[in-house]
Amino acid sequence: MGFGSLGGILNELGNGSELNTGRLTGLLGSGGKAAQQSAASTQSSGDPVTQLMCDAMFGNISGVKSAVLNGTEINTKDKFGRTALIYASIGAASEVISFLLQNKADPSLMDNYGKTAKEYASFVIPNLARLFPA
Repeated sequence: MGFGSLGGILNELGNGSELNTGRLTGLLGSGGKAAQQSAASTQSSGDPVTQLMCDAMFGNISGVKSAVLNGTEINTKDKFGRTALIYASIGAASEVISFLLQNKADPSLMDNYGKTAKEYASFVIPNLARLFPA
């Protein structure tokens, strides 16, 4: 199954009460693998923007706060078109999502696959979508 069927993906993920990253990666297809590869490659890059994305995906709120407070551009995209907010959504990092939104992360930005952070959040844990503006 591809990423296109919201109902199908939600059915596959279950009721949304728990995170199932293995299932999510399978459902996202190459987009999910790209997210994992991109996040893994950022861990050793030393670049503050890619470090922000990595910290966001893995829920490292102190790393995210430090990067943002030190002036790291919050809406920068990586080669997949993903922002820190998108990575936080993929990682189901609700505290990071809230912090990024409070600090002017743009929830309307789409990645190269045409998906927003809110869309990713709703696929990982549907209740996460409540953190985003309507």
